[in-house]
Amino acid sequence: MIKGWITWDNRTIPAEEITHQHLSNIYYYTHFVLPEYYDEETKKDVFRLIMTKFGKILSYKPDVRFIQEQGYLMRKGFLMENNDIVIQGRKVGVYGQ
Repeated sequence: MIKGWITWDNRTIPAEEITHQHLSNIYYYTHFVLPEYYDEETKKDVFRLIMTKFGKILSYKPDVRFIQEQGYLMRKGFLMENNDIVIQGRKVGVYGQ
């Protein structure tokens, strides 16, 4: 199981302190934005942790300070002109709110 997460700005957050929104964002990032960077066990652990702690995944609200994430979303065609985040034809969140 995940013991913590290292953020884009190099902070380490223990698993028990990760907020619902942050963990939901981690889910979208590891499963859709850059899934090729994460092994299947990590992806399963992220999903298990969010379901154990909170029971559901919130909509995706990336931290706008993480500029690289915006670039990934744009390159993959997930970020719409109106800032909706659409993955596999489904709106999953909004960028910048």
